[in-house]
Amino acid sequence: MKPDKVKALGAFEENAVFSSVGVLLDHRQMWMIFQRLLRVSRCDLWPDAWKNFFAQTDISELTRQRHGLHYNLKFWVMDDMHQLNYDESFRKVDSTGQGLSLFDKDNSNYSYVLAFTLVQMALSMMVDLSQETNRLKDEMALILTTFSSDRHPLHTDFLRKRLENPSLVAAA
Repeated sequence: MKPDKVKALGAFEENAVFSSVGVLLDHRQMWMIFQRLLRVSRCDLWPDAWKNFFAQTDISELTRQRHGLHYNLKFWVMDDMHQLNYDESFRKVDSTGQGLSLFDKDNSNYSYVLAFTLVQMALSMMVDLSQETNRLKDEMALILTTFSSDRHPLHTDFLRKRLENPSLVAAA
């Protein structure tokens, strides 16, 4: 790529090369790769407590509630599957402890809290990367349009604020 085009796009001078091992990875292997990445890399965008929790927690604990909801059908976390009626405590997504007990795995919103935390981590990374290149401008606009109260009634405003000020994630 010519230097003028690199500058115009806000692109990096080197192209990244990706290769595949030719094997389909399931969610367990993806979690293991993610955990390894968290253990060996440094990212100042994320709170250490979040990084350590996801890096150290056993994969089966991370998916226990999800499997109960999706595969075993043993329980449901709300009173009605068809109505958006949630207990006010369901929207509480802050940490409740430390270390491996950072989030309460017995709470009805455990899977939601994990997903919400991962979304915040991904958004902070996306915002940081988008400051380095113009290539992500369209993706950032698309992400912002998806945060509407119709689609995400619990935390739209909160997530929008995090997108506008990613330093809030690191301070969490």
